[in-house]
Amino acid sequence: ALSLDHGDTVQMVFLNMGVGRGWAHPVHMHGHSFYVLKMGYAVYNETTGKFLAQNPDIDCRGGVPLEKSFCNTATWANQTWLNGNVPDLELQNPPRKDTLIIPSGGYAVIRIRADNPGLWIMHCHIELHAADGMAMLLNESFDNLPKTPKHFPTCGDYKIEEEEEDAYVDSEVDIEETISMQRFYVIVGVMAAVIFLQLLVIIGMHFSSKRSSSSKADITGKTNPSFNNY
Repeated sequence: ALSLDHGDTVQMVFLNMGVGRGWAHPVHMHGHSFYVLKMGYAVYNETTGKFLAQNPDIDCRGGVPLEKSFCNTATWANQTWLNGNVPDLELQNPPRKDTLIIPSGGYAVIRIRADNPGLWIMHCHIELHAADGMAMLLNESFDNLPKTPKHFPTCGDYKIEEEEEDAYVDSEVDIEETISMQRFYVIVGVMAAVIFLQLLVIIGMHFSSKRSSSSKADITGKTNPSFNNY
C-alpha cells in the first residue's frame, strides 16, 4: 500500500520495462481520475515500426541490461529528473483519465490530488494480471475518513433459524414442482399435437389410396353386358 497525506499533490511514474514488461498494460485507478503529464515510449524503427529498445529515460539499476532486469528498483537515468523535476511535462492542458495503457518498454508520468479519503485499489485491467497480483492500494487520508453512520449495515455471519430454513427449503421445493409441472404439461401438449398430426396424415393417405384405386379401375375399363353380343 502507498500512504497519501490529505491534500497532497502526488506525482507517480508507471513503467512497463525490464524482463516482465510483456504486453502493454491498461492501468486503472479507483477513487480518482488522474492527469497524464508525459508518456515515454520504446524505441522503434521509424520505417518498419520494429521494436529496437526500451525507453532510455529509465535506469533499472542492478548492473544488468534492461533485458535481464525486472526493473523493480528503477530510477531516472538522468539524476536531475529526480524529485519531480521531469522535463517536458504537459501542465497547461493535460488529459484526465482513470485508465491509461502503459506501453511495453515505456512509461507514463501522472498526477493526482489526494482529496478523496479512502482505500483505493489501482490495478491492471487485464483480469489475469490483476489476479496474479499486478495491483496496489492507495491508503489515502485514512485519518480523514468519516465515521460509520449509525445503523449502517455490516457484513458478518448470518445464522438462519431452523424454522426459517425449513420454510425456505419448502418454498424451493414448491417452486421446483411448479416448474416441473409446467414442463410436464408442455411436453404432453407437444406429444398430443404430434399424435394428432400423425392421425391426420394416416387418414389422408387412406382416402388418397381409395381414390387412386377407383381411378385405376375406370382407366382399364370394365365389361358392360349391355354392349356384349354374346
